[in-house]
Amino acid sequence: MISRGQCREQTIWLVALLATGCAQQPRLTVVRLDGQPMLGNPVLTQQLDTDRLICQGEMQKANMSGVVIPTGGLVQQTAQEIQRDNAASQVMTGCLAQKGYIIVPEHEAEARAAQLRANAATPQKKLTSNQ
Repeated sequence: MISRGQCREQTIWLVALLATGCAQQPRLTVVRLDGQPMLGNPVLTQQLDTDRLICQGEMQKANMSGVVIPTGGLVQQTAQEIQRDNAASQVMTGCLAQKGYIIVPEHEAEARAAQLRANAATPQKKLTSNQ
């Protein structure tokens, strides 16, 4: 049986977890690593749609691979769900990066794309073992 103190502690943790999850998060968007704009370009838009579907499949596989029978109280179960969701998000981010995209807050997208275009236009020095 759970004591009153344990119940209060679990309630505090649950409220803290829920408050963290419900905090206003910025809207995210995808930017190509070469900085090319996708809006109005059907070829790049189609490629993003295809890559996103592939990465969603990878994310779902990763999310399902860690399925366990929930144990403990509601707080522990909620924490396990948050951990699994965070891991799945990291898989999506990594997969999109492998395909040539980064995820950025929407309000930073144009500046990041411009920076990436400038980086792509700048010749890179080749690193040699003599340097």
